[in-house]
Amino acid sequence: SVGDGNGWDDPAKASQYTSFINYARSNGMKVYAVALEDPLYALMTESELDAAFSALISKTKDMFDTYIIDVEIHAINIIYPNGDYLAYTGNEKFYLEKYVQMSKILRSIADEHGVKYIDTIPPQYHAQMIAAGIIGGINQLSSHSINVMAYYSTPEEIMTSISKILEESKIRLVININIAKESWEPYLEAEGISWVIRTLKEQSLPIGIWYADHYLLNLDPTLSLDSTLFVHSTR
Repeated sequence: SVGDGNGWDDPAKASQYTSFINYARSNGMKVYAVALEDPLYALMTESELDAAFSALISKTKDMFDTYIIDVEIHAINIIYPNGDYLAYTGNEKFYLEKYVQMSKILRSIADEHGVKYIDTIPPQYHAQMIAAGIIGGINQLSSHSINVMAYYSTPEEIMTSISKILEESKIRLVININIAKESWEPYLEAEGISWVIRTLKEQSLPIGIWYADHYLLNLDPTLSLDSTLFVHSTR
């Protein structure tokens, strides 16, 4: 998570970031930047978005070729609860149209700088977009791929939530699950985690795990998962 990129102006922090990235890459990993983590980005003008995203890319392009955008417009009233912005519920059309417009602008900026960008959305955006008259739902987004935050407490809820988006999306999807108990988001228990990962892998779907350090660093001793779940395979 690079935020607005200001940390890269601190030589000590930049050195730490660079060391971590180089270590990860030396072990065969790809490292992406998570950026623009605020719903207000969806309400910005093209010039404001260009200033923010272009500046970030310019600071960090030597480290990253892919930027994950985490603008969760549905959370605007949670992050800004003082009534400064329209309620998301009841005004989905307004907000989702703004999100689609933002996505188009970000793709143009990414193309200009020769980088890729990934959207991060909950699965319900697809149905909400269609209901708002946005033809094709998430297919109107301009990102190179999409992180789908399928954060639910049961495997059945997860698979139901993504069924329509899997069927209709023309954009590459990464299905993300949550395994962190202290998270304010719904999370999966150990048995559910194993079932969901196996099911998604059987469908050759890319998987993201939020707070995977709880398993990898043994921060949650109640998690006892089969290590073969995390073996990467391609078909």
